[in-house]
Amino acid sequence: MPPSDGGHPDVVLARTVAAGLITTAEADLIGATRLEDVSAADFADRPRTRLLGVAEERSRAEERLISLSRTWRSF
Repeated sequence: MPPSDGGHPDVVLARTVAAGLITTAEADLIGATRLEDVSAADFADRPRTRLLGVAEERSRAEERLISLSRTWRSF
């Protein structure tokens, strides 16, 4: 589990991937579009990727992270 302060965002993403809570692809998506200067549209320009799919996937993964952070804070 991450420290109570949450830790560096990249570390939090890596830990949630290691715990099987989000996929590597989801962590890459969140990292690129939330922590780096990559727009969802630019991310969607990758082969076999749609903008709507990017937005939906990121939203689902972020919801899991939010839920998880609430759980970790309760300890």
